[in-house]
Amino acid sequence: MPPTKSNFKKAYLILVPVILIAAFSAIMNVSRNSSSALIVYCSHDSVFAEKVLKRFTEQTGIEVIPKYDTEASKSLGLTEKILYEKEKSECDVYWSNEILSMPALKNAEMLLKYKGDGYNRIPDKYKDLEGYWCGFAARLRVIIYNKDLFKGSEEDIDKIFKNDDLSKVAIALPLYGTTLTHFASLWLDLSSEKLKAFYNDLKERNIQIVQGNGPSRNLVANGTCSIGWTDTDDYFGAVDKKAPVGMYPCRLSDKSTICIPNTVGIIKHTDKLQQAKKLVEFLLSEQNETALANSSSRQIPLGKVSGEIADEVKKLIPFAMEGTDLKKIFPVRDELVKWIKEVENLK
Repeated sequence: MPPTKSNFKKAYLILVPVILIAAFSAIMNVSRNSSSALIVYCSHDSVFAEKVLKRFTEQTGIEVIPKYDTEASKSLGLTEKILYEKEKSECDVYWSNEILSMPALKNAEMLLKYKGDGYNRIPDKYKDLEGYWCGFAARLRVIIYNKDLFKGSEEDIDKIFKNDDLSKVAIALPLYGTTLTHFASLWLDLSSEKLKAFYNDLKERNIQIVQGNGPSRNLVANGTCSIGWTDTDDYFGAVDKKAPVGMYPCRLSDKSTICIPNTVGIIKHTDKLQQAKKLVEFLLSEQNETALANSSSRQIPLGKVSGEIADEVKKLIPFAMEGTDLKKIFPVRDELVKWIKEVENLK
């Protein structure tokens, strides 16, 4: 018997409530799944961080929803987002790819104290002694050079910076990430006035200021520039692409290096404290530091590791142990950021 208008109406009245109930149930399930997941703000490169967070979920069953930042505004952007959100921040754990952001969050009372087994294996100069944040898996600030364009020694690098024309030298805008930490170190090492004069002088001599360490690395790797400032993970990225590059560690006047760890802290208003602690323990573990050392980013372990790590990383560990204590630069961060924004006409 062919369907009638009456039959269609009956079917409609039956199906619509069923569909609505199913849709509501699906929405509620998504909501419950999302609310049970850890929200992690992360400024570490997503290509590396995703593998770490996936391993964590596989081992613990705890779902993680990461929120990443852009290369140009790494760390500072996420830090300002957390500060702006305040009590309403959805972030549970902040994984920063540098160190300067954590004191700002600590001073704003946005972090919780936590000292676990992972915290205890990290040297004091790479963690907050009260337990508000802790470092792990570091990179060094380095001078990357193009072997086809620069044939000198480590000592000859200084001669290049004395040239009238610096258009063959690249640095990232010193407002974000590890370049901000580098400049904060120089702010103390040289004095604020000398650092300001130094930066303005670099600009007058046409140094290439780019939007991140990756672009700085790329200019050297492709031969546009002869040298540049970047981090060891970016340097190894060029090495893996067979670029003709070498590197020397950046040093301060006392010959100390600038070793910048990843850092992690628990956001104060999290409602998933136990899950957050488990993630912190995982990030600070020997297992994770070993895995990051053997990844393509070649992060330098700060705690003792017993497993095998890449020879390229082993050679960097002594440089990391010579790292300056970056906690002393924390008080100058805000003043430096304000000045950089003024000199670059940024809001």
